Amino acid sequence: MARFIFYAVVAWLVFRWLDMLFSPSKSRRRSTPPPPRRPNHGGSAKSSQPKKPNSDKIGDYVDFEEVEE
Repeated sequence: MARFIFYAVVAWLVFRWLDMLFSPSKSRRRSTPPPPRRPNHGGSAKSSQPKKPNSDKIGDYVDFEEVEE
């Protein structure tokens, strides 16, 4: 029984080590900048899905943008 647990732990460690070597690193993925967002200025209002009413009566989220005058 102890031999089985030992081999299971060794196999798990080897698998984790190989996974770390061959999978893309999370730190490398985070270092790349996200793709630029294109602002939506209301040009295609028909392509957006219609809003459904909020039934939980908490309120709607409104995204405000600051406008320089």
